[in-house]
Amino acid sequence: MTSEDEEIRLLRTGYAKLAQAADNWRQRYEAATADLTACRQERLELRIANTKDKKMTTQKTFEAWCIVELFGHQKLAGRVTEASIGGCSLLRVDVPAVGDQSAYTRYFGPNAIYSITPVEEAIVHSVLAYLEPRPVDVYMLPQAAHANHGEEAPF
Repeated sequence: MTSEDEEIRLLRTGYAKLAQAADNWRQRYEAATADLTACRQERLELRIANTKDKKMTTQKTFEAWCIVELFGHQKLAGRVTEASIGGCSLLRVDVPAVGDQSAYTRYFGPNAIYSITPVEEAIVHSVLAYLEPRPVDVYMLPQAAHANHGEEAPF
């Protein structure tokens, strides 16, 4: 074998080793790229899941049987839920019928509330029997007060 043949053989061997090394690096690159893509996909799925969880938690509203204490030494009991009227967040109290008093609903702003105590429905009915709340009092209706005295209502 001549030195020229030896040189060609060495070049081919070196080329083969270089090609094999390049193949190994390409395989490693493809594996790393696949891992990175899988990691990115997993992070994206976690973000989507977290966003859905946040949306779900923001959609949950408070709903329970409660005794509601208001400023002005007033108490009321009923089914309490959150309500939004005119863009304002309000507390809705659905007072069930007790005795001859029919059921009614009242809304309160957050600043009117002193405390809210969640209780069982049976306790709400017991408290209502004791409190005997009325949806509207006579002093709220000037028309009714004037009607009792034979006077005409001012409105």
